[in-house]
Amino acid sequence: MTGERAEGASAEFLAAPVKSALIVRNPKKTEFAEIESSVRHYLKTHKIAIARNAADADFLITLGGDGTIFYAHAKYRDANLPIFGIGTVKSYICQATNENWAQKLSEMLKGAELEKRYLLSYTLGSFKGTDALCDIVLVRSIHNKHLQNPYRIIPFQITVDGEPVQMRADGLIFSTATGSTAYNSSVGGPALPMDSTNYVMAGIAPYRVPERFRILSGKCTCRVEAWPEINLALVVDGMVAKDPAYDCTKSRNPPPLEIFQSKDAAKFLKSESPSHVRGLEGKDQFFAYHFNKRPRIAPVCETKKRCPDAR
Repeated sequence: MTGERAEGASAEFLAAPVKSALIVRNPKKTEFAEIESSVRHYLKTHKIAIARNAADADFLITLGGDGTIFYAHAKYRDANLPIFGIGTVKSYICQATNENWAQKLSEMLKGAELEKRYLLSYTLGSFKGTDALCDIVLVRSIHNKHLQNPYRIIPFQITVDGEPVQMRADGLIFSTATGSTAYNSSVGGPALPMDSTNYVMAGIAPYRVPERFRILSGKCTCRVEAWPEINLALVVDGMVAKDPAYDCTKSRNPPPLEIFQSKDAAKFLKSESPSHVRGLEGKDQFFAYHFNKRPRIAPVCETKKRCPDAR
C-alpha cells in the first residue's frame, strides 16, 4: 500500500436514529436539481427532517461532485458534519452517483461507520491559513504586470524535517489522501488509501530531479521557499488563498511556507465500494497502454530515518 492507516482508534458510527440532514447542491449543475427533489422526498419518507443550518443537522449531503464536497466542507468546517457525497461516474471522492444514491444512502442510514479524512494545514510566517481537504498548490502568479518572464521554472528550496529536497518545477502540489486522486494523480503522483495518515508532495513538470513525488508521513513538516522576485499563487482546495503574504501586487519576498498535517479531520460516511480506486486503475491502464507508463498505484519504497513513512 502507499499509505499508512491510523491504528488504535476505536471505530465511530453515525448516530442512530438520524433525525435531520443538511443538503448542499452545486447550483451550476442543473442536472442535480431533479436529484435534489428525489433526495428530499426520500428523506421525508424516512422521517428525516431537512435542516436549514449546520447546527441542526446530523449529517451533510452534497449534490454535484467532488468539488461540491470541498466547498461544503470549507463552508461548514466548524460543524464537522459527516459527509455523504452524490456525484457522477467521474467522481472519485463521492460515495454515490446519481444512479445508485438511494441504495447507498439506505445502507448508510442503518448505521454507517465514519471514516476520518486527514487535512493539511499551512502557515506563512505568523499567519495560519485554512485547512485543506484536497490539496495545497503553489504555482507562479502571472497577474503582476511588472514581472519579467513569468513563465520560467521555479527553483524551490524545500526541507522535509530539516532534510533538503531538490525541486525545480512549474509548481508544487501537497495532497492529502482524499485529494491524491485529483491534481496529484494528473501529474503522476500516487493514489493513497482514503484513510491514510500520509500525504504527498509532487512537482508540476519537474526538471531533472531524482524524485518527481514523495510520500510523507503525517508527522513530517515541509518548509518551502522560493527565490525573491518570484510571485507565487497559493491555491487551497481549488481556491486562491486570500492571504496578504501571497498578494503578488504587494509582496515580492513572501515568508517561508510550512505544510503539516492538521490536528483536525473531516468525517465521511464510509462506503464499502472502492469506486475511486477502480476509476484510477482504469486511468492507469489507459496511460500504461498508450504511453508505456507504470501504474501510479505503487508499493511503498524504503523508509528514511528522519521521516519514517516517507518516500
